[in-house]
Amino acid sequence: RLVANRGVQFAHLDPGVLFKYADGRVTTPQQTDALYQQLATLDIGFVKQSGCVTEWWFCSRWKTGQRLVNLLSVGVPSIIWGDAQGHLDIVEGIWPPRSRDEEGLQRRRFPRQVSAGDADDTTYPRELVVGVDGDVPRALEALLGNASLREEASSKGL
Repeated sequence: RLVANRGVQFAHLDPGVLFKYADGRVTTPQQTDALYQQLATLDIGFVKQSGCVTEWWFCSRWKTGQRLVNLLSVGVPSIIWGDAQGHLDIVEGIWPPRSRDEEGLQRRRFPRQVSAGDADDTTYPRELVVGVDGDVPRALEALLGNASLREEASSKGL
């Protein structure tokens, strides 16, 4: 759908349609590659928890932020709803957890958690994490109107 006077087109990439032959499941490397190719065609993304009506807390805490990770992995700057813990685990650097490297040292992979006030070039831009639907216009305006913010958000997962 086109947005009036903006030249913006919305595309919904529905795995249930794109991978209908597999009941919407993405389980093979070939399907993952096809998904990444489709995602890479997007200029910006929106990531919102969905499908959890009756058990919101459970889904928010235990459903991963896979949609967000997929968008970040192909460099698509995105607006993220921060009401799902799976998303926050990623943007706040809680996930992935620490792992031991070859020397036995614990290291945090993308992104790393930092203390308040520390400069960190691996955390996701806060102005693109929204709390409620009413915050989206502000975040969208920031993302569309600020090329350096788009570049910063795009580079976080690459």
